[in-house]
Amino acid sequence: GAMGLWNVLAPLLKAQPGHVMRWTPRDFHADALPRISNECCHSLLMPPLHTLPILDPLSPQPQRLRNFVANGNVLVVTGGIFAVEFLNKYFFLRLDPAPGSYTAKGWPIAKGAEEIGFAAGPQEVSNDAARVFPVREASLPEGSHVLWGANQLAAVAMMTFCERPSDDPRDPFVVEKPSQCAPKGPSSRGGGAGGCSCGDILLLLNDFNTPDAPWKAVLRHAIEYGAQNTPSSSSSSSSSS
Repeated sequence: GAMGLWNVLAPLLKAQPGHVMRWTPRDFHADALPRISNECCHSLLMPPLHTLPILDPLSPQPQRLRNFVANGNVLVVTGGIFAVEFLNKYFFLRLDPAPGSYTAKGWPIAKGAEEIGFAAGPQEVSNDAARVFPVREASLPEGSHVLWGANQLAAVAMMTFCERPSDDPRDPFVVEKPSQCAPKGPSSRGGGAGGCSCGDILLLLNDFNTPDAPWKAVLRHAIEYGAQNTPSSSSSSSSSS
């Protein structure tokens, strides 16, 4: 799966030099995120996971990743159940997988895709129960957009992730609802408990072991979105309500 995805990714990332970097949980221990954000990239792409890293979600390494995203950056996450578990554990989400959702039809493009600039994407992506792992739309956090999906299920989604500095030295940042935050991008982080900022998580629920042309196109759009780093104009609107 990893090599299949990398064969797709390599030319896409090459087309966006200095903007999007491949990232895996092994990089947690390299403490590379401050350097990446300062010297290189405002978007990270995470290939499908085959195991879940064992770290305390409140430890410094996951907190750095949350800070990176919330500071106006983009995290593109690909994969299946482990991707969902990773986001649930380390971003404190409650995404609910919907197993056994195979139908003969694919996942059509949703209204949310047009709202954030994905309207040029494929009209439909394939729905293979062995490769695609949708989540229930109702489990997406506030401020989310379903990009491809149907029947209250999302195969591709955009989520807004926000943080606010805390006065508690044991827990210096707290996750905040987008509607309670200022527009996305760096704000008064570090300037007191009132500062709040947001970024984007793009979730592509495909293991990309043998991706077809429409899924490759969605991946390309996700990488281009990360390279442009243009968060959606309204962090409080939601198509998942």
